[in-house]
Amino acid sequence: MNSHRAIFSSLFFAFVFSGCVEYSESVNFEAETETLIELGERWAAAESNKDLEGAVQLYWDDAVMLVPNQDPIVGTAALRAAFEQFFSLPFTSLESGPVEVSIAGSGDMAYTWANYYITFPSAEGSMRVSNKFIAVWERRDGEWKIIANMSNSNPTG
Repeated sequence: MNSHRAIFSSLFFAFVFSGCVEYSESVNFEAETETLIELGERWAAAESNKDLEGAVQLYWDDAVMLVPNQDPIVGTAALRAAFEQFFSLPFTSLESGPVEVSIAGSGDMAYTWANYYITFPSAEGSMRVSNKFIAVWERRDGEWKIIANMSNSNPTG
């Protein structure tokens, strides 16, 4: 449990202090932003299509996912099991809203967030549930993957 706290504390301070760090001149922030948007679209498509391998491959092996009312989900095996459980739900679509991207000045960490919507069949035809997520991406050896992800539902009404 303390290791999860340490990970999120480290990520928090990395973003807070990224404004105190000089921006890397070798990072093309526009291109990296486009890359993260494209990866986000791949992620949304994988989840919408219930593509287990497509979803899991976007996470680093040591990634953590935090979802409501569950213990932290840590590592590839636990992520795979969580996605298998999620994909067993009878949702008919998953759509992401516009993604916001912020990249640390060093160019090796970023976060994305957006609203997303899951449609389930219901007695009235369908029910659309509104949610949001924040994903922390880490670039290792030139490749971006998710290191931490958290989601929850939006207020109804």
